[in-house]
This record gives sequence, structure tokens and C-alpha cells, in this order.
Amino acid sequence: MDEKEAKERKNYYEKIWDVSPDYIKNSNKTQAYRKIEPDTEVKRFFEWVRKRKKEGNVLDMGCGAGRHSILFAKGGFNVKGFDISQKAVKIAKNLSKEENLNIKFKVSDIFNYEDKKEYDVLIDYGLLHHLPKKYWKGYKKKIMKLSKKGTYLFLFVFSRRTKDFDGVEIKSDSKVINREHNHFLTIKETKELFPEFKIEFKREKKTIDRKKSSLVFYLRRKY
Repeated sequence: MDEKEAKERKNYYEKIWDVSPDYIKNSNKTQAYRKIEPDTEVKRFFEWVRKRKKEGNVLDMGCGAGRHSILFAKGGFNVKGFDISQKAVKIAKNLSKEENLNIKFKVSDIFNYEDKKEYDVLIDYGLLHHLPKKYWKGYKKKIMKLSKKGTYLFLFVFSRRTKDFDGVEIKSDSKVINREHNHFLTIKETKELFPEFKIEFKREKKTIDRKKSSLVFYLRRKY
């Protein structure tokens, strides 16, 4: 990602996360992501993983305030997380400290994150679908570097079946809405991006009004 675009992305997310830990703790369930409660789909994935692994190393990519990092750490996993926003990472550190959890959080984007560890579980809750497609090759390269045979990857992405996104009609596979890039994926597109991974589980999740749709995948690296 070029320097100008990276700076614009960082500034955008710093504004998004310009809230306090108390705001996160007190946010109600209508909040999309700035809240302490883990997403229902990630909780289901956590229970699914725990039936297969009682411990292991987890990386929460684009961790925000750390709600999913905290979920896995409470379950006995060794967790790290990173986010492009320094303010989000600060909140995540504060919230995990309150829970007496030893989670290592770092300020970074997916492209510049450096770690010698190969993880047992990778969590992508809303990272890929905010990246323009021209950057997917770099994203995928990092996924492969951070994973190994048997690694589980949780993927939550916007679906191409989305008709309306916060009042904006969706007619193509990508759309910039409120200065944020959004890509709407298909199952076929996801399979083509991850040929090294087997789809263990997939489902489409629609909002009650059926205007928004998301895809949920549990992927396992084959080799």
C-alpha cells in the first residue's frame, strides 16, 4: 500500500476509535463493532475450535478494542492482536488488563505486521473486506506466512448479495461509503483466494430486513 493511502487509512481509523474504554464497555448491542461483547459468529467459531483444540496460538488481525482476543484468551489460548489504530490498541490493552489477561497487542496494519510465529488460529473479522482488491495479494502473502498446515482461519466478509448498505444501494463488488472502502465477496471469489485452505464451514448471514448480507467461513490450511 502506498504511503499516502496508508496514512489516510490510519487517520480514518484513529477517528473511528477516538472513544474511551468506558464507551466500549457501555455500548449496546446495536453497535456494529465498537463494543465489548464478541460477535455471535466469532463466539460460535470459538466453541467450534475449542472442540478441536484446547490450547494454541491465536492472532486477532485488525483486533479493534480486542473483544475477540479477550474471548480466546479467557478460553485458555495464547493470544496476540494488532490493529492499524493506536487508539484502538490502547483501549484493547486497557480492557485486557482489567481482565488480568496477558494479551500482546501491537499497532500495525496487515502488510507491515512482523511475527516469526506460525499460528494455530487466525481471526479476520472485517479486515479483508475493507481492502481494495489490488492489495489482496499482499494480504494473502501475510496469511500464508503467519499460518501452517492445520491452521484455522475465521473469515467474516461482506457478501455480494448485499442490496443496501446503510442507505447506499450496492450495484457492484466494491463501494466507498463514508470514506471507507468496502468489498462485497462471493463464495467463488473466496475459494479462489484461498486454494490452500479447505472450507470446513460456511454460511450466509442476512440482516432482518435482508438488505445486508455477510459470509462466514471456517477455513483450515491443507498444506
